[in-house]
Amino acid sequence: MTGQFDKRTLRARGQPLESAVLSEGVFEAGTRAEIFANMIPAHEQLGTPEAYAEAISKLWSEAARKFLAIGEYLLQAYTHWRHGEKMERLQKMLPFSYQVANKLMRVAEAVRENRIPREQLPAHYPAAYALTRLSDEELQEARRRRLVSPNLRLAHVKAFIREVRQEETSEADQLRHERERIMAQISRLQARLHEIDEKLRGLGEAPNDAILSSVISSAATAPGSE
Repeated sequence: MTGQFDKRTLRARGQPLESAVLSEGVFEAGTRAEIFANMIPAHEQLGTPEAYAEAISKLWSEAARKFLAIGEYLLQAYTHWRHGEKMERLQKMLPFSYQVANKLMRVAEAVRENRIPREQLPAHYPAAYALTRLSDEELQEARRRRLVSPNLRLAHVKAFIREVRQEETSEADQLRHERERIMAQISRLQARLHEIDEKLRGLGEAPNDAILSSVISSAATAPGSE
């Protein structure tokens, strides 16, 4: 049968199970522990780029589901145990760091809250985690640009963040510069009013716009006007 093999026959031939090429058109990759999980159809069975793409895409989507499932496990454990002794024991037994565990939980939480739809979850968990750190407005913009997808990479998210936050910074800079120009104009007007007031007093006339002068003076001395 296709996909089946006789281990006794392979051993009799002196072929190692880890790298045996099977007569049925399937070869094994990896260690003995992975012997069944990593059986890959031979090139003759695939034959076309479309067949390869289909097989690889399936594995790619499985990668996203697996790290999401790990995050859901962790999130469930954390919900029940929080920072107790059992959670500490679990963390010590995990094959990855606390930082990775925290990222996977954040991703699972974002999917649970539908901030990132499950079907759009990037297959690369660092990219998925980077999405969870976006503001709601940034995430909405990322969706508008159709960035949120299984093919999203961390480099894409970083480039997006640099672009949108640079735009925000540029706008803030423009507003600050405009404010500085206005405050400079107010300062010049204040100085001119002072000159006019002095001349009027020299002519024996008291200025009748002291209120306006006071308002401009207050604006010029307001916090942030330096």
